[in-house]
Amino acid sequence: MSCTLQPEARLRAKVDQRPRLSPIWLVPLVAVLIAGWLVWDAMSKRGPLVTVTFRSAEGLQAGQSHLRHLDVDIGLVERIALNPDIAGVTVTIRTTREAEPLLTEHAQFWVVRPRLFAGSLSGLGTLLSGSYVEVVPSAEGGRQQLSFTGLEDPPVLEARVPGRTVRLQASRIGSISVGSPVFFRDLSVGKVLGWDVGRMAESVTIHAFIRAPYDQYVHDGSRFWNASGVSLQLGAEGVRLQLESLKALLLGGIAFDTPEESRRTVSGPVPAVFTLYPSEQAAKDQAYGRHVKALAYFEGSVSGLGVGAPVTFQGLRIGQVTGVELEYDSASDTIRAPVRFEIQPERIADVEPAARRGPVENARLLVARGLRAQLQSANMLTGQMQVALEMVPDAAPAELKIEGDILACPPCRDRSPAPWPR
Repeated sequence: MSCTLQPEARLRAKVDQRPRLSPIWLVPLVAVLIAGWLVWDAMSKRGPLVTVTFRSAEGLQAGQSHLRHLDVDIGLVERIALNPDIAGVTVTIRTTREAEPLLTEHAQFWVVRPRLFAGSLSGLGTLLSGSYVEVVPSAEGGRQQLSFTGLEDPPVLEARVPGRTVRLQASRIGSISVGSPVFFRDLSVGKVLGWDVGRMAESVTIHAFIRAPYDQYVHDGSRFWNASGVSLQLGAEGVRLQLESLKALLLGGIAFDTPEESRRTVSGPVPAVFTLYPSEQAAKDQAYGRHVKALAYFEGSVSGLGVGAPVTFQGLRIGQVTGVELEYDSASDTIRAPVRFEIQPERIADVEPAARRGPVENARLLVARGLRAQLQSANMLTGQMQVALEMVPDAAPAELKIEGDILACPPCRDRSPAPWPR
């Protein structure tokens, strides 16, 4: 039996020496690219680093509290640190590119938190979202600035609100404060911004802002008065209670109006400073352009007569008392009370023909016909007195005296004065 040998099969392996990239490496590569893009995007949107100094960091937390303008996030608080003098804190804020135009000199920063300020409750939304820093840019613009001193209270007036600022001069400020409302016909149309302290020994100049469109009602003849609190007057008109509003009762307030005569005429330039009168009645009295100063000497008691008491002629009011004093008269050796008052001739209708003679000549004619000054009871309930100018029949002869620019009206003598004791 023969055996046939088969040829031996040989296998040869061929190794490819060319390097190959596995698809598994695409995953970290894509991750690196995404991370790089995120870093580039974040860096491109970053704005400058800003520092703001506050008295305290109440409500603020690093890494959580935001910087906002018009409810848009434009930054994040990165760090809160005590100042070197330990008298406040410095808040470091990383802003976005959108914040750069806002970071100019005179920009205002404050912490928004729940608070009652200027008569309104604000910041209630922060009860859930947490406190944040608000920024309002300066209306004038200016150079860029990265270091600021924050406000402890929100600004009374935001820069974007249109309107007009007026200055009011008063003898005292009373209960008016920053944020007190300004009223026009019972509508709140503005706020008190503050006051000057340079000349407070003489008077107080209050700065009040009236927003548009109500600022157009401020004319050269406008009258401003203090409308703070409750006005309770026990005067010649009886018991008078006046309350401008509950807001004015709590915060103080200012009201203004323009007389009808001023509204009908062409308005001139608005004065740089208006007078702030203590009451609405005082403002109305000053609406009359002409004022004649006068006085009368009374030897008897002037109890119940005070500044602001009415001066009447034939029973109708034509002025008010401006001062009551006591002095010694050496000529008669008596103590007398000079009562100073002013008369407003414009309260008398159709007085133009007589006005051409002038107040001195008119007063001389009236005194020659029996005009005398006397004290009368104005209100039996309150005991208030008033100065009454009456035409007395068969009055004793008297002459009008002139003391500087003041007309001295003779009194009606119904009793002899008591001599000065010796």
